[in-house]
Amino acid sequence: MEVRNVLLPATCVLAFAYILIYMIKPFVKKRFFSLVKSGEIYKIRKEIGVKECSVFMLASGETSWWACDRQFRSCRKLLILPSDVCFEVGDKESACAGTHLIVSGKEYDGVVIWRYELASDKWFKGPNMINPRCLFASATFGTCAFVAGGIGMENNLESLELS
Repeated sequence: MEVRNVLLPATCVLAFAYILIYMIKPFVKKRFFSLVKSGEIYKIRKEIGVKECSVFMLASGETSWWACDRQFRSCRKLLILPSDVCFEVGDKESACAGTHLIVSGKEYDGVVIWRYELASDKWFKGPNMINPRCLFASATFGTCAFVAGGIGMENNLESLELS
């Protein structure tokens, strides 16, 4: 896909800077901020070859996740994940695929998947796994997340799922 010719030079330059900084700067112009919130800036950054480098962390005893750039020069607290108490205090598995943080855990109603989207700064309850599981191995490739093995609701699993 070709880079759009209608981009302002300043927008192209800003697209190279760290995306997490944009989310915390109140003085960013309204038009540019709308590009960030809509996710369009991520598309532009991908078109010009910028790779998103994010680290998501949840410290023990904390209720909020943190998003940082890979060099930890910029960090910010994410919105609190809107789950129930069972999920909050229980074990969780996580993976980062593209600009999404995927968190699996157990709520009162069973195993659930939550997805945080960096572009929209929102949490979404994702679709359930075909075989709900915990204590699984995970890997990512670009924007795809893979989970393998783990413990199912009744037994050990040897299957693989792709998100």
